Amino acid sequence: LNILDRDMFEMNDKASSSDTGGLAAVASPSIGLLQASNNFGIGDENCTVNSYRSAVRVLTDEVTSRSNIIVVPGIKDPKVTDFVLDRLQEYGKAFYIMDIPTYDASSNRLFADSSNAPDVDKTAELFAGRAVDNNYAAAYFPDVRIVDEVNNRPVPVPSSIAALGAISFSDSVSYPWFAPAGFNRGSLGFVTNTQVKLNQEDRDTLYEQRVNPIA
Repeated sequence: LNILDRDMFEMNDKASSSDTGGLAAVASPSIGLLQASNNFGIGDENCTVNSYRSAVRVLTDEVTSRSNIIVVPGIKDPKVTDFVLDRLQEYGKAFYIMDIPTYDASSNRLFADSSNAPDVDKTAELFAGRAVDNNYAAAYFPDVRIVDEVNNRPVPVPSSIAALGAISFSDSVSYPWFAPAGFNRGSLGFVTNTQVKLNQEDRDTLYEQRVNPIA
């Protein structure tokens, strides 16, 4: 864990991403350290990626784990998300709420510090290109804002947090097999805003590519 770089210290999406701009794209990212001591690995050999994979192995251990829902909030790189999908095929007892990478209209990968807004069509198109086919997972879009009741301020959180809240609420008032959808079970009262305002065309586009829209 490199505490001298903010993204690596937080083990966030950018630290684990192999896309352009991600710190797992090159073995020695330019973060102000001497090159000789600055080798964090590329792709699935990256230290942050490996940390998340190790956590997933623990959560999907058939002998010791009883996990029903797996969430790795905000971590969107396929080196992690595809690993979770593969593990759940074997584990068979849990559901994965997956965050997906977002892109602007020029196909640039967006991170939390990006100033560009996500493009629905491009994000859906590039996700569809991965041909994800897994009965143990669902993807949601976009990210949302919720109220931090401790500090009394709105904070951005990944879409998986909103989905987890909806699933938890639905489970508390109905049966686990009921979909967390509609105005009753799917209402997100704790969400104050969404990163992207989705219209009907946007929702249709996402549905066609098997992404659940958060309206």
